Amino acid sequence: QAILIETWPSEDLGMAMAMFGMGAVLGPLIGPVLGGYITDHFSWRWCFYINIPMAFIAIFFITTFIRHTPPERGRKVDWWGLLLLAVSVASLQIVLERGEKEDWFATTYIIVLTAVTVIGWLCFVWRELTTEHPVVNLRIFRHRSFTLGIFTTLLFGRGMFGSVFVYPLMFQNLLGFTAAQPELVLRIEIILARR
Repeated sequence: QAILIETWPSEDLGMAMAMFGMGAVLGPLIGPVLGGYITDHFSWRWCFYINIPMAFIAIFFITTFIRHTPPERGRKVDWWGLLLLAVSVASLQIVLERGEKEDWFATTYIIVLTAVTVIGWLCFVWRELTTEHPVVNLRIFRHRSFTLGIFTTLLFGRGMFGSVFVYPLMFQNLLGFTAAQPELVLRIEIILARR
C-alpha cells in the first residue's frame, strides 16, 4: 500500500486501493480452492511451481511501473528491535507449527522456544518503547481511535480468516477429506450464508 501511495497519482489513489482490496479479498477465496484442486490432481509441488510465471509477471510490472525512491539519509535503524522481532516471530512460528505434533509442552525444545517467544516479545516491547527510532512505534497506541481501529481490524480478521485456517484442518485431519473438498465446502457455506 505504501508503494501504491508513492507511485499512483493522488486523483487515482482510490481506484488503486480498491484494486488492492479486491486482490486481498479474491486471493483467499480463489487460492485455497485452486491449491486443493492442484494438490488432489497433480502434486503439492505444483502449488509452488504455479507461482513461477506469476513471479515473472510481477517482475515485469515492478520494473515497468515502480519508480526508485531515494532512501532517507541519516535515519538510524533499530537493529536490536529487528533482531528481537525476528527471533520472537520465528520461535512462535515453530511452536505453533510443531507444538501439536510434539504434544505441545512434552518436548524440551517447545518449552525453550515458548520461553524465547515470551522473553523476546517482552524485550521487543521494552526496546521499542525506550529507543529513539523504533522499528514499530508502539507509542501510537496512546491514541484511543487508533487502538480501537486496530482492535476492530483484529476481530474482523479473526472472524474472516480464522475459519479459512481452522476448517480445512478439521475437515482433513478429523473427517478425512481430500485437499480440495474442505475449500469447496467453505465456498458453498459462504454462498448459502449470503442467501
